[in-house]
Amino acid sequence: MERTLERLIAWMHIDSTSGQEAATLRALETDLTGRGFEVVRQEVDGPERWNIVATRTASPDVLLCTHVDTVPPFIPPRREGGTIWGRGACDTKGILAAMMAAWDQLAVDAPALADRVGFLLVVGEEVDHCGAAQAARLGLRPKRIILGEPTEAMMAVGQKGILKVRMKACGHAGHSAYPEGKPSANHRLVEGLGALLAGTWPDDDALGATTVNIGELRGGVAANVIADAAEAILLYRTVSDETVLFGLVEQVAEAHAVEVENVISSPAQRFDAPEGFETCVVRFNTDAAWLTALGPVWLVGPGDIKLAHSEHERITVAELEAGVAIYGQLIRLALGAGE
Repeated sequence: MERTLERLIAWMHIDSTSGQEAATLRALETDLTGRGFEVVRQEVDGPERWNIVATRTASPDVLLCTHVDTVPPFIPPRREGGTIWGRGACDTKGILAAMMAAWDQLAVDAPALADRVGFLLVVGEEVDHCGAAQAARLGLRPKRIILGEPTEAMMAVGQKGILKVRMKACGHAGHSAYPEGKPSANHRLVEGLGALLAGTWPDDDALGATTVNIGELRGGVAANVIADAAEAILLYRTVSDETVLFGLVEQVAEAHAVEVENVISSPAQRFDAPEGFETCVVRFNTDAAWLTALGPVWLVGPGDIKLAHSEHERITVAELEAGVAIYGQLIRLALGAGE
């Protein structure tokens, strides 16, 4: 475990904010080639951004998969006793450290099984899932993809989908003391957003309620000028058909003289889970919607998602040990080798 912690801290010292993953990718390639993996780069958005496909056989039966990018701002690691703090601690460099430690143990205990396991490490999950979308074009057909995200080491049996929407409003610039005949883009935008917040959206017995977050707002140039343009970015966590939901959003937008655009969407997912494992449903989105094109997914990982994306992001030694244990069990189950 001490070697695992040292490896994790070394990775966390490298800023891998989305779009800046190259240095981390190179470090990971060194770790993987040192373990005898053949490492292939799958280009994503140009030569300085790529997915890593690491295999020891032409057609691995299991892929250990997670994303290497992190959200801003970069927070360097620090260790306090049995806890590692900093960006990527649980989302998801700590998870990758646990995956690699599980593989290391398997390579000692059952080398022939370890040869049937590969790694798929993708970029861009935190923004637009561009890495996973590209990975879906790979020719690999594993029996199982074990996808790492912080689930407190519980097997996810469902995840919400996403619908990211850009709302735009237009107005007529003018002096705010004389608003007659000059509609404000800001006013139109606020009214449209208010209607969406007050709306009734689908819910699901297993996945829960549809939720919406207004993440970004822009509009106007000064307090005494009527705004001629405004826009907002909203993110729905979906539990139903996202195309139908977008149609409902369009109806609200039309009623309030604003425009909406579907920026990115992916459907809610449901997963199987082996017997004997604690299960959960997660509200966040993952690369699973794209990766299912390659094979069936198990979604699980150590760490608490509620700490991710915050200044309190951390993972404990005990959580990492639990991650190593569950990944070891799942790899053997996926390979038909029992526990």
